[in-house]
Amino acid sequence: EITDKEYWEKRYTMNIGSGPGSKGHLAAMKAFFIDYQLTLYGMTSVAEIGCGDGAQQFKIQSPVSYIGTDISDIAIEKCQILWNGNEKRKFMKWSDFNQSDYKFDIVMSLDIIIHITSLDDFLFHMDLLDRKSKRFICIYSSDFSHSSKEEFDYMRSWDVSSAMKLLKPEYRLIAYQRNPY
Repeated sequence: EITDKEYWEKRYTMNIGSGPGSKGHLAAMKAFFIDYQLTLYGMTSVAEIGCGDGAQQFKIQSPVSYIGTDISDIAIEKCQILWNGNEKRKFMKWSDFNQSDYKFDIVMSLDIIIHITSLDDFLFHMDLLDRKSKRFICIYSSDFSHSSKEEFDYMRSWDVSSAMKLLKPEYRLIAYQRNPY
């Protein structure tokens, strides 16, 4: 059985990219929502856990300091080349980001949770979002539990809202946008 990391390394090695959620109308919808929240709450620092090939970043217009990370070292290397010279956009390998003491106004997980297939990795991801955030967490994901095999081996649905209530009962939802597509 292939691990999540192996799946994404292979995908980026083959130049397949992050997928449809990071491009086109889905990326534009997410970017509009994110830009609005960044401006509304005066956020200046952003981390994205699971930045993939960096395609989503082309849609976000807010001039915030951004660090992206991903389990795929190949994706990070491609992002570092793509965004070379942009002082506001930086990319760190997963292990370096995880071990750093950086904290951000907002930590984002966009279309990532559905690609986490093990409970241990899901709990680690949720904890990492919390550890790296000073103020806000932004999650774009399905929000229901589905334990049977998904269409693909690298996908699983999680009940994110229930998990947050259980893991961090002091957290509260401040904005929600249903995917219109």
